[in-house]
Amino acid sequence: SRGMHFILSDVGLGDTDLRLFCDPLFEMVQFSSHMCIDMDANSKQQDIIRTFVSLAISLNKKTIIKWQHDDPVLDLLKDFGVDYIDYH
Repeated sequence: SRGMHFILSDVGLGDTDLRLFCDPLFEMVQFSSHMCIDMDANSKQQDIIRTFVSLAISLNKKTIIKWQHDDPVLDLLKDFGVDYIDYH
């Protein structure tokens, strides 16, 4: 179809978060709580967070999320294997 298409470009290029993910200097990965807002109602968002957490685990990195919102998302984060949840 014709129209405008949006592309997430150059993922992993330069010193981006994805490249730094593999750097042995970092032992922990902290995820933004903004990635998780209303995640309980969005299965695609759940897949993304679950995948990032799984990637961190496979690279032997601990995971942390500062969380200050709703409990259903807190339960999902625990289920995904997040190591530390800084719950306010």
